[in-house]
Amino acid sequence: KPYVCTRCNSTFTRQHSLNYHLLTHDNIHRFKCEYCGRMFRHPSHFKEHRRRHTGETPFHCTDCLLMFYTRNTYKRHMKKKH
Repeated sequence: KPYVCTRCNSTFTRQHSLNYHLLTHDNIHRFKCEYCGRMFRHPSHFKEHRRRHTGETPFHCTDCLLMFYTRNTYKRHMKKKH
């Protein structure tokens, strides 16, 4: 893994992953939920959290019509079905 954190020696395969990791050392949260005030470092985690407030469920099972907030829960559901 070519990218190394100079603070803790953690290693990463991508520069992007190292950059995200560095935010944890400085406790930087760039995104704040306008509904509850919770703070997030990563935009995708913030987006998924906000769906809980808005009720948005962009992932739909075409077989049983269940709806999901996150791609991961949708994928897990699809694996169980097959």
